[in-house]
Amino acid sequence: MAQEINDILSQMSAEDFERRKKIAQKLWDEHFSSHQQKKEFIRNFAAELRSARKGALAAGNDDITALNEERLVAFLLIFTKCKLDIYRNQIGDVLIEGLKYQQKDIKRYCFEYANKHIGAGFVDMGWWKRLLGKQYVSKYAWKLLRLHADKIPSYARAVLTDDIKFWAQDETTQKKWQELDAELGSHYDFVKEFTVPMN
Repeated sequence: MAQEINDILSQMSAEDFERRKKIAQKLWDEHFSSHQQKKEFIRNFAAELRSARKGALAAGNDDITALNEERLVAFLLIFTKCKLDIYRNQIGDVLIEGLKYQQKDIKRYCFEYANKHIGAGFVDMGWWKRLLGKQYVSKYAWKLLRLHADKIPSYARAVLTDDIKFWAQDETTQKKWQELDAELGSHYDFVKEFTVPMN
């Protein structure tokens, strides 16, 4: 869990805790009673994040993406009460949006959640393909791919080859890759690593 969210939770008074507990119970009763309700709620939440992120970009004001108390509780419910192996597509969409969300604690939480699960062996090539097929790929997403490239079988890397070659032509992406080189202390050639040799 991102340190910022830990701080928020640890600084709660008993009154804050009870209020948020009631919010969580209300959300649970209204949206988490059945498998289908959960799927729909998570799908809608991803759409909310996408809309808020794009709205902030259009307005030039990242502050409007800040989740209010109810949406923050909803966010935490999704990641703590819904299993990734059951809701992989829906939670995957929240992760894709969260990794590029302007609110840093949301972005970091999504990174840490994905990092933990991918590190534990969760590999979903469809998710990676959707992630790289968007109009914007965050540095957090590239970092995940770099950290966990060894978990993607060589034959499966072909799924991502064209997307990575496309992003390699983007100056902003090149800068992100250079920043990751500096952060992680070594150079990494995404194009070379994800170009599958022809037999």
